[in-house]
Amino acid sequence: MLFNTALFAIAVSANLLKNGDFEDHSAQYCKESWCILTDEKAIAPWKVCHGTQFEVDHSPWPNQSGQWSMDLSANTPYGIEQEV
Repeated sequence: MLFNTALFAIAVSANLLKNGDFEDHSAQYCKESWCILTDEKAIAPWKVCHGTQFEVDHSPWPNQSGQWSMDLSANTPYGIEQEV
C-alpha cells in the first residue's frame, strides 16, 4: 500500500501544463521588454481562444517563474488555453 501511495504522490505533483512560464519561444518573437503579437508560435503549445492578438512581457511585471509573462488585461481582450 505504501508503494501505491508514493506513485500517486509523484503523479499528482507533476505539472500538466507545458511552457507554463512562456519561456520556450517568447524571446524568438519579442526582442523588446513587451510585445503585442499575433503568431501563437510565440506561446506554443498555448492557443489564443478569444481575440486575435496577445501580449508577452519580459518586464515590467515580476514573473512567478522564468523571465516572461502575459498581460491578460492588455489593450484588447483575449484569452489563452492549453489542452491537457
